[in-house]
Amino acid sequence: MAPVQPTDARERILDAAFTVLTELGLLRATTKQIAREAGYSEANLYKHFASKEQLFVAVLKERVPVLARTLASLKPGTGDLMANVGEVTLSALRFYRASIPIAGALMADPQLMTQHRLAMPPQMGPARPIEDFAAYLAAERELGRLAPASRPEAIAALLIGAAMQRGFLLRYYGEKWPEEDEATVARELTETALRGNLPAE
Repeated sequence: MAPVQPTDARERILDAAFTVLTELGLLRATTKQIAREAGYSEANLYKHFASKEQLFVAVLKERVPVLARTLASLKPGTGDLMANVGEVTLSALRFYRASIPIAGALMADPQLMTQHRLAMPPQMGPARPIEDFAAYLAAERELGRLAPASRPEAIAALLIGAAMQRGFLLRYYGEKWPEEDEATVARELTETALRGNLPAE
């Protein structure tokens, strides 16, 4: 049997981490459990990731639907504004549906929350999506594609906040929460948030 290559080991650890973190959350999951799920020793896991926080960040970047990538791809003044905002909203819905089961339990422990915040790279903080989204919307306002009186920060907070809330409700109610098509939800949220914020024709 050929030896497991480093990249293969890393991918298996990430897959295992996503499974364990989704089932147990960041607080209850341990690197020992993740290593066992991946079929490796804990020492092998630490060859690839220095800490559980680093592994968590890698899972968010590589296994959870990527909201940051969608935001980074936006170019003010190009494409249809409603479609662009809708794409971000849909990406946010998918991101929080996947990430809230992993990170939600952090809020129950202030000490661990502080440790986690200090271990996270600044560019990965939870405020970043709203900041980046608001910056894009502000640029669109400068280009005249949003009304002069529109509030980019408020629009971004409304849409990202709605996506986060839906992720929480899906986790809280589980199968009891009514099935809804995420694309439809994203479109309805976007249309509602932008209504009255588009320039007069």
